Amino acid sequence: YEAFGFFEFAKIGLPITIAGLIYMYFIGIKLMPVKDITEDNLPELAERDPKKMVIVAGIFPLSTALIETGAADYIVDNLSVYLTNLSPTLLYAAISGITILLTQFLMNTSLTAILVPMAILVAESANMDPRGAVMAVAMAASAALCTPFGTGPNLLVWEVGGYDFQDYMKVGLPLAIIFWMITTIACVIIYGA
Repeated sequence: YEAFGFFEFAKIGLPITIAGLIYMYFIGIKLMPVKDITEDNLPELAERDPKKMVIVAGIFPLSTALIETGAADYIVDNLSVYLTNLSPTLLYAAISGITILLTQFLMNTSLTAILVPMAILVAESANMDPRGAVMAVAMAASAALCTPFGTGPNLLVWEVGGYDFQDYMKVGLPLAIIFWMITTIACVIIYGA
């Protein structure tokens, strides 16, 4: 297939960025708890909370285990059977939705490597442009917004900012839904339904 152009990701990324900025400015910032963090208490916050350490220590091996044992492939293979019968719009929605859900718990690079071949095969079976399905995976894999362990930066903010798991869900879930809707609509418009 033809390679993506350098700015092709911007066709979807720019609308997501604009919508995300609007959401955070008017809604997201109001959902975030106010934390009193000074330089004096940063070292105190940097001390590891044992409960958080257990979660963090467990999520990365879990992600690796799901991939190395083939459990992630098994889940994806079983889901792909149901995806081929969907309309193109629902197919883009399903691919990006599954990716957004899984990227909250699995490292996005590994997840992308698993989902891209499945997305190509499903799109080919549905007589769609596989590039649209691949773009849906690529964009949605960046939407680790609902959990503190979705990405390294989330972990850093969780610890230093003193946030709770619920804070990520409260602010990140609506943003992930916006991300999902724009990715789906943009893929339909750009790559065809």
